[in-house]
Amino acid sequence: MTDKTDDKIGKRRRFRPRFTREGVRPVAVVGAAGTKQPEDEYPEVSFYFERLMEVAISNTFYNVNGSLSPDFTVLPTHRTKKIINSLGMLFRDRGVGFSVLYDTKRTNALLHYLSWHTWGAKSDVDDGAETRLSFVLNLHNPNFYYFTNIPFDFDVGKQCYYASNRTAHVSDGRIVLTAAEFLPKSKPLPTVEGQLDIPFLNATRIEVLDVLGNVVQCYPRIIPVDLFDNNMPTHGITCRDVDNYMKSHPDAVTKILDTCTINFFLLPSGLYTIRYVDSSEKEFSVIYRGNFHQALCFIDLFLTDPIQDGAGIYPVCDLDSDNPIISNVTYNLNFQARSTRWEYFIVPPAKGAQLLDLQITGTNGKGEPVAFSPAQQVPIGLDTRAYMSMSEVDLQLQSHSECVFKLSGRIQHPKGMTTRDSTLMPRLPVASPNRVEPILPRDNPASGDGGQLPVVERTYGSAIYVYL
Repeated sequence: MTDKTDDKIGKRRRFRPRFTREGVRPVAVVGAAGTKQPEDEYPEVSFYFERLMEVAISNTFYNVNGSLSPDFTVLPTHRTKKIINSLGMLFRDRGVGFSVLYDTKRTNALLHYLSWHTWGAKSDVDDGAETRLSFVLNLHNPNFYYFTNIPFDFDVGKQCYYASNRTAHVSDGRIVLTAAEFLPKSKPLPTVEGQLDIPFLNATRIEVLDVLGNVVQCYPRIIPVDLFDNNMPTHGITCRDVDNYMKSHPDAVTKILDTCTINFFLLPSGLYTIRYVDSSEKEFSVIYRGNFHQALCFIDLFLTDPIQDGAGIYPVCDLDSDNPIISNVTYNLNFQARSTRWEYFIVPPAKGAQLLDLQITGTNGKGEPVAFSPAQQVPIGLDTRAYMSMSEVDLQLQSHSECVFKLSGRIQHPKGMTTRDSTLMPRLPVASPNRVEPILPRDNPASGDGGQLPVVERTYGSAIYVYL
């Protein structure tokens, strides 16, 4: 009994592969009897993976390690998992991005699949949407919203960013995934749950279009009454149902609906456009995230160009030629660090002490001098006052700040003694990445209109408290 068990264990271990930088290689393992198996006894490796494409996520807040951002968990959608498994590919979350690998020994199967789902001559079905892999970015660092240049009114429960390699382009020798250099510069899109109720307005029907502009759902406004008698819900009655019924019953009694209920449960997660037919109402786009309700960004990566001679950069090119090209493509998804006005609140060492000739001098990360406003006394609570001095320009937040500032001045103690040393602090602390607030107008006796400084655009500030 023991010998049979050992043989089974030995055979099971014998074909265990190991990943290396080059791909998959067989590994010599210990057999059932504890002896090393000769390498010539191993069968030929039946699969060999190479990277097909990857996405590197960066944030200029991280000024070390190539600005790579470790703030996200990347997950493929349910539909993408099925495609990856069917094509024998692998998905890897790298912590600072993700990769998709393919089995080089199944290259023909990959090319055959793409040929049957694109505009290629091998297929009569224009279904380029099936050549895309979709992923969601789930944020696991709550401080990300503070140090990243994202609007403060962004609501991850109701909004989501979108990125696709159809807008990928080369910038400074790198492939940028989004049309803009940084993702937050693009406008986030509204999200929908399982159903969306919208008024028909003046439209005769409402169409739902996928990311390539194909109509995937159509909802009529005028519906025969007999279809209601079949206990069919309104969102289950399609334009095709109505058209077929009206052909055989041209005099049927109809009912006009005021509200359209769009059922997204029947669709895979992705970007969709809602279009009003025979109406002047403007179409709009939404993102259906499925079960990923808190995804900050939805990414579509097409394996090849879904539209002939379309824009974008793809890992599989020249699909209609005799020798299609498969190349490893690295996309860069860039986030930009937030820049804020640094507000230093200098607190005297004792109650009643005065700070004289306060001045903050220093340079930013580029070595450029930074000017600060004259210090003014402001209350900070608990019957305590501090001297506030704010930078006159926005300073970028960094994980390892390169800003160097010095505090100069003199301290006049309550008994009248004044310090001689003009350097109160040779190096001031820098702004914290989790303390950012919008700056509101402050009282200014020198200005009009009730002493309020005019606000041209929203500015954010980083409060820094210094206790002498």
